[in-house]
Amino acid sequence: MKYLYGASIQGIQSFIFETNKLKEIAGASELVESICTDFFQECILEAGEYKEQNLLIGAAGNIKYLFDDRADCERFVYDFPRRVMQKAPGITISQAVVEVPGDLQKDSVKALEDLLKVQRNRAIVQHGAGWMISERARRTGAPGRHGKGKDIIDQAQHLKRKEVESGTDRLLKKIFTSKSSISRDQYPYEMEDIIEGRERGWVAVVHADGNNLGQKLILLIEELQEDHIKDAFRELSLRLEQSTVAAAAAAFSKIKADFKLHSRKKLPIRPVILGGDDLTIIIDGKLAIPFTQAFLKAFEENTRLQFADFKQRFGTNLFEQGLTACAGIAFVKPSYPFHFAVSLSDSLCKHTKKIAKTFTGAPSSLMFHKVHSSFIGEYTEIIDRELSTPNFRFNYGPYFLAPQTKYASIDQLLKWVEIANEKNAPTAPVRNWLTELEVNEERAEQEMKRIITLNKNYRHKLQLDPCYVERGNKKYTHLFDLLSLSAIQK
Repeated sequence: MKYLYGASIQGIQSFIFETNKLKEIAGASELVESICTDFFQECILEAGEYKEQNLLIGAAGNIKYLFDDRADCERFVYDFPRRVMQKAPGITISQAVVEVPGDLQKDSVKALEDLLKVQRNRAIVQHGAGWMISERARRTGAPGRHGKGKDIIDQAQHLKRKEVESGTDRLLKKIFTSKSSISRDQYPYEMEDIIEGRERGWVAVVHADGNNLGQKLILLIEELQEDHIKDAFRELSLRLEQSTVAAAAAAFSKIKADFKLHSRKKLPIRPVILGGDDLTIIIDGKLAIPFTQAFLKAFEENTRLQFADFKQRFGTNLFEQGLTACAGIAFVKPSYPFHFAVSLSDSLCKHTKKIAKTFTGAPSSLMFHKVHSSFIGEYTEIIDRELSTPNFRFNYGPYFLAPQTKYASIDQLLKWVEIANEKNAPTAPVRNWLTELEVNEERAEQEMKRIITLNKNYRHKLQLDPCYVERGNKKYTHLFDLLSLSAIQK
């Protein structure tokens, strides 16, 4: 008898973005990365014997492992959640185990997923509430302890800072190629490092996620032969991880070359989550669109190569064309609460996926929003509140790797921004047109005619006539996005 163990790590985003200190965000992301990798292996070894070939999934907050011994499994299940909460206070973990008679079966995998869904809905008591008389950490409100000097921090902050000081930097090293000449002195530990201390600089939170992976996993279980289940899941997990890491490394190499990052004192990028088909990074706003475009391209190419022999080995062509991905980018000021920025980037990614799935194959695309107000909510709420007039919409995206019907490509977006930053480009009149559009659409129409008359060279360059596309009963203009990115690039 074997035992299929599954774990789902919860509270990752709230743990990582509990404060706006980049050093603590980096430390938290390192702790989360280690939980599914070396720390998990360490805990298995303490409970019994660890076998690499028995690890099915171990990335991005998800673990699946096949125990050969019941006693080892029981010891691990009993001890692992406690160890995780000690290592990363604020993180919770849901566990489930399914008995497997003989080889791993489809029904066992389905049963494990069902049990994990039940466990995720059960409340888990967090430790460390502390006495009411305890002095509190200023940024988190948790029971405090002395940091350096008179700084009062909580236990989680202490462990995050300690992890950064240890110099593991697992996530940053993942995106370096063997040819990268990067020293630890160049690693960013403050938000000012990301934007080179620019007063008007913008930081971007990028979240990218593979398309239709959940549906393909369901179909994969149905298509696989029983004796292929274990090997197929293990190979899928390993190859997907390698594809995502390779894509991030390729994107970093491209922007490093294109934007001459070697001349900067500090790197303008800090990975936060990099595993499975997930990517979350903090990056200089100037580099966000080019980096994301390069990542999406490389992700498609790498998944196509990694899964080229899947049909031959496992008899399924679900991954023959590789995978596509969508991304959401939230542009914020360094002082903006980063847990809201992450939530917005996730909401943008979901919005992009929804539109991408209306096209055959769900092509890779991205959507972005530059935060101008203190309003916090889902992107659909932001559209209704900030990006709408009775007849016009300012959310022109998503932007695709390859242009789709009534949607522009990322290359076209970047070309528009480049033209908008030319000395004689009519950016100020276009900004006035956008403002007038919210007040009186008839006057705005006359204003646009005047802009076109006075700037004939830009009529086609910036697509001013017409300056919108119709989707349904609304007119979508690209000019708001164009000006938003243009200001970030300057």
